[in-house]
Amino acid sequence: MSLIKSATAALTLVALAGTTLPANASDDNCTSAPSAEWRTKDEAAAAADALGYKVSRMKVEDSCYEAYAHDKDGRRVEIYIDPMTLKVVRVKDKS
Repeated sequence: MSLIKSATAALTLVALAGTTLPANASDDNCTSAPSAEWRTKDEAAAAADALGYKVSRMKVEDSCYEAYAHDKDGRRVEIYIDPMTLKVVRVKDKS
């Protein structure tokens, strides 16, 4: 009986641990500020451009701006930008 309880407890811990990890970049929290306080998409695109990215499209994904862009080497990337600080918080290679 104690083996079954131990196995159940271990499975419960594994399940709970899995819920705290982000499944993908869209689960990352960029900001908790209300969207009315965010900097504009144009400002975010300009900040990405200053870092060498050429943004073709941008949308809001959870609490981040998600930009579809090309990096300085021409590779397709998705960039996640904090809408308050305009810092790039994650880059995903889409090539």
